[in-house]
Amino acid sequence: MKKLKYKNYGIIFLLLLLVLIAVRITMPYILPINSGVTYKNNPISERENILLNFLDNKLTLKDGGIKTNYKDEKSQGDITKGYSVLSESEGMMLLYYLERNDEEKFNDTLKYIKDNMILKNNLISWRVTGKDKESTSATIDDLRIVKALLLANERWGKFEYRKMAVKTFKAINKNLLDNNLLSDFNDGYNKSNITTLCYIDLPTLKYLSNIDYAWKKVYTNSINVLNNGYISDKVPLYKKSYNRETKKYDNGDVDTLLSLICILNKAEVSESTSKSVNWLIEKFKTDGAIYAKYNSNTGIKSSDVQSTSIYALLVRIGEKTGNKELYNMAFKKLKDFQIINKNSPIYGAYGDPKTLQVYSFDNLNSLLAYRCVK
Repeated sequence: MKKLKYKNYGIIFLLLLLVLIAVRITMPYILPINSGVTYKNNPISERENILLNFLDNKLTLKDGGIKTNYKDEKSQGDITKGYSVLSESEGMMLLYYLERNDEEKFNDTLKYIKDNMILKNNLISWRVTGKDKESTSATIDDLRIVKALLLANERWGKFEYRKMAVKTFKAINKNLLDNNLLSDFNDGYNKSNITTLCYIDLPTLKYLSNIDYAWKKVYTNSINVLNNGYISDKVPLYKKSYNRETKKYDNGDVDTLLSLICILNKAEVSESTSKSVNWLIEKFKTDGAIYAKYNSNTGIKSSDVQSTSIYALLVRIGEKTGNKELYNMAFKKLKDFQIINKNSPIYGAYGDPKTLQVYSFDNLNSLLAYRCVK
C-alpha cells in the first residue's frame, strides 16, 4: 500500500514538473510586453514624403534591401559602403513602418530579413552584400529587430511576429549573454569582451524581462553598467564602452552620437535624463550647434563635425522628454541639412550635394525623427 502511495506521489511530482516546464516554455509567447508605447499617427509632412520617396526609389534595391550608400563603393573591412545592406537599416525601417501603422510595408521589410539575413543560429547577419551574408550579428541590431517584432505583435496581434521575436531573443540569450550582460557580438568562436553602452537597448530589455523572468537580471545589470558609464555632471554624457573582462570603461573623447542613443534609451524607459538634456540645450545656445565629439573632462568640443543623425536623435529626445526648446532647435537644424533642390539627384535626402555621398543611417534616423513632427 505504501509503495502505491509513494508511486502516486512520484506521478504527481512528475506531472507538476511537466506543467512547470510547459509554463516556462509557453510564457514568452503569451505574456504581454506592456510597452506603454503610444503611436502618434502624425500626418506625413512634405519633407518626410520627399525623404521617403528618395529612400524608396534611390536607396532601395530590387529585392527590398536598403543600400548603405547612394553611390556604389566597395566596403573596407567593417567599414560598410555601397550597396551592402545592414541589419541596422532593416530594423530601423521596421520601426518606421510600425510607427506609420503600415503592416504591408512592415512585412515587405521583414521578408527581406527572413530571406537574406537569418543565420543558422537564428541571429541576424549584420551585413549582406549581394547574396553573401556575414556570419556575425550585431547585438544592437538584433535587439532593434526583436523590439519591432514584439511591438508589431502588440499593435497588430499577429502571433507570427511574437514567434520570430522569441526565436531571435532565445538566440541572443544563447550566443550573446555573458554573466547577464550583453556582448557586442559573437563571431562564431568567442563573445566580444566589450559591451558598447549604446547597445544597451533598455526598452527592448524591459519588454524581454516582462515575458521572461530571467531577463530581469539582464535589465538590472545593464542599466547599472550604463549608469556607471555616466561621465560627470560637468559633462553629462556617456562613455563609449565597458570591458567586461577588465571591468573598465574606455577613455577618450565623448562620441556624441553614441551618447545620444544612450540618452534616448533612458528616456524611453522613464529614466532621468534632465542633466544631459539641459547641458545639450546650453551647448546649443553657446555654440549654435551640437558637435560629434567633446572632451570628456572639459566638455569643450574636440571636433567641428556636425551630423544629421545627431540632430535627428535630438529631435526624438526632445519629443520623448517633452522638452520643446531642444526639439525646436534640433528640428530647425535637421531641416537645414535636407536637400530640397529639385534638380539634385539626391533631392529629398540627407547627404552631400557635391560628392553625392548619402548614408542610409542618417536618412533612416531622420525618417524616424519626422514621425515625431506634428
